[in-house]
Amino acid sequence: EVLVAALPLGGDGSGDAAGGGDGDDAPELDPEALAAKRAERNARARNPKFKFANFPALRGADDYAKGVVMQKKQLKEGMLQWQAVEIPRSLTELAADDSKLAVHVHKSLLGYMGEKQMSFPAMLAQDVLQKGLAREALRDELYCQLMKQLSSNPKADSIAKGWQVMCMCVSTFPPSDDLRDYLVNFLLAQAEKRGAVRNYAKYCSRALDGILESGASGFVPATDEIEAYAKR
Repeated sequence: EVLVAALPLGGDGSGDAAGGGDGDDAPELDPEALAAKRAERNARARNPKFKFANFPALRGADDYAKGVVMQKKQLKEGMLQWQAVEIPRSLTELAADDSKLAVHVHKSLLGYMGEKQMSFPAMLAQDVLQKGLAREALRDELYCQLMKQLSSNPKADSIAKGWQVMCMCVSTFPPSDDLRDYLVNFLLAQAEKRGAVRNYAKYCSRALDGILESGASGFVPATDEIEAYAKR
């Protein structure tokens, strides 16, 4: 099994990431209280109603495929599954400008995961993280895109790279309170699988616990750190 090593990407679960408190003045949280809180959150999120497809902010399939002529039925049916081409519009309901940014983010994600032949993959991953950190409205969209690309993905290398981005995201910025339980549900389900996916999902769950307590890190790793992260 491939073990995922944590790198200093702003959310290692220690609760001291930038933006999460006031340094020495921030109250220390009791480990037992944190463990109980995590157990309660996980128990709640295991409810089938929190499956990714039930997230209320997702577009309807007809809206998602609006204006598409070729293979429209296939596009609608695969809205929440891996695809090797850019999405026509955001998965979630966003303002027009943010929806355009969402398509750009998906293109970068496809480039990093190897679905599109694009140069400087580390810069593509960095672009995804920068967009999510800078625009809070895009964070849930980004997490939804990652869950989509990691669902029914037939390519092992693409899966690994998608999980790398997920690991970096949960170490950089949290999902909204609205998406939180849906993301936790996804990670818990993936953690029941075997091999590398199981380990990636478990690491992401730990990092997510930290970022939910600390808040956004305010930090995006440099490209050489991303390259090192991918190798590890």
